[in-house]
Amino acid sequence: MTTPSISVEKIAKLARLHQSVTPEYTAKYHTELSTILEYVDQLSSASFVDSVVTERTTTISELRNDTPAIDQARSERIRTAIIKNFPHSSNSLLILPGIFE
Repeated sequence: MTTPSISVEKIAKLARLHQSVTPEYTAKYHTELSTILEYVDQLSSASFVDSVVTERTTTISELRNDTPAIDQARSERIRTAIIKNFPHSSNSLLILPGIFE
C-alpha cells in the first residue's frame, strides 16, 4: 500500500475553504487524509469473487399493518389528565402565554 502525496493546500483551495491554512491545520489534515486514502486502498484491494449476493428476505405483505390500535377510553383518560394538570385551560383547550406579550 503506497499512499499518494497529498496537498492539503490544494484540497483546501478546491473545497473553497476561506480560512488560512496554517502548518498545524496542514499537519492534522494530512494525517487524516492519509488514513482515509489507506482505507480506500484496502477496500479497493478486497476480493469480492466469492461473495454471496444478499437480497431482501421479507416482502411488503409480510410487514405489519401500520394502523394504530385505538383505545378510545384510554385516549380520553390521557387527554383529560393532561388538561386537568395544565395550568390554564378553557373548554378542553390548553391556554399558552403569548410569545410577544
